[in-house]
Amino acid sequence: MAEYPTYPNAPIIEAILDIHAFLPINVSLDQLRSLHARIQDRYPEKQERIAIKSSFNLDFKEKRPITTGLSKIDGFLFRSSIEGKIVQSRLDGFTFNKLKPYESWILFSAEAKEMWNYYCELVNPIKINRFSLRYINKIIIPFNADIKDYFLTGPEIGNKLPQTFGSFFMRLEVPNEKIDSVGLINIASQPAEESGFPIIFDIDVIRNIVISSNDEKLWLYFEELREFKNVIFFESLTEKAKEMFS
Repeated sequence: MAEYPTYPNAPIIEAILDIHAFLPINVSLDQLRSLHARIQDRYPEKQERIAIKSSFNLDFKEKRPITTGLSKIDGFLFRSSIEGKIVQSRLDGFTFNKLKPYESWILFSAEAKEMWNYYCELVNPIKINRFSLRYINKIIIPFNADIKDYFLTGPEIGNKLPQTFGSFFMRLEVPNEKIDSVGLINIASQPAEESGFPIIFDIDVIRNIVISSNDEKLWLYFEELREFKNVIFFESLTEKAKEMFS
């Protein structure tokens, strides 16, 4: 396992730990809501989570598209705006979000595990079928800089084309057969700011596997996903980029 440094000015703007689970058919929204009573001293704000499903069809007789949508409550968000933390208690699983500043993996994963255990006590998930770690980074490079000076993974322009661009979006899927997972990499430009040219470097590492909800190996699997995420992050950036986070 490679050793990577911890940066005092890490570019993480949001870290997300997500677990998709199958719940007993009789689990109610009231049960999901009741998690708030357990954690409201730390997560005082409560908000309904709305799931929206839409469909698109063509009406050949009228020669026009028909769009239909359905929305319903599928869970709740419990938030601490002061600390930038969110717990999502849903009919299809659980999510823990930590907004900037991100302190450390040890603190982040410990709190996520604690909240997950509370969730399991209330709804007793039958099984887990998917889990993931997602880290959204915002890296600001100087105006008129060559992106290749900062990103080893990034957009390429043909040699005979102008070597500048106003905006871009790139998506890659990187499999990791060793741990039976996949890394989704999204790199996209954002509108210029006073301090420079922001680039969103979004890493989502995912594993689809069926395990029981109380299987302690889940957290070992998360450690493997974190290592995979670190490899993607550190091996996609130049030393010049990493110096900005020290």
